Amino acid sequence: MAQSTQVVLTCDVHDGDAEAVDTVAFTVEGKSYACELCEPHLAEFREAMEVWSSNSRPVRSGRASQGASSRAGRASPSTPYARRSSGL
Repeated sequence: MAQSTQVVLTCDVHDGDAEAVDTVAFTVEGKSYACELCEPHLAEFREAMEVWSSNSRPVRSGRASQGASSRAGRASPSTPYARRSSGL
């Protein structure tokens, strides 16, 4: 006799009564989060994030981006400010 197991994801915002359509992962202040959302909550999340994502820049992760930003004393795009030489 064959058996199969079906995993059904439920929306984390509902109390387990709505099926999730997607898993959303995001990072805030260095902490990573993930949640499963149903269609209405997914649309709400995307709408709420639109103002932030449309005014932000993508961030690459990994060792390559860290090494490139430190070469020749160049400031990385994530550096809040860069010192400017006075030319003296």
